[in-house]
Amino acid sequence: MEHVALGHTNAQIGEALGSSPHTTRNRVAQVAARISAFHLLEARLAVLHPSTNDQRRE
Repeated sequence: MEHVALGHTNAQIGEALGSSPHTTRNRVAQVAARISAFHLLEARLAVLHPSTNDQRRE
C-alpha cells in the first residue's frame, strides 16, 4: 500500500513487486476492502494518515 500511497500505477507496483499489473490491481482492491476504503484515495489516505482510518471506522 505504500506504493499506492505514493501514487504509483499498477504497472509500476507490479514491476517493483514482481507481479503483473492485473494481479496488482486485484491485490490492491483486496487490501483496500480490508481497510474499508471505498476509493483509491481513501486507501492512500489510510496509509499516509493511519489515525484518521481509526476514526472513520467508529
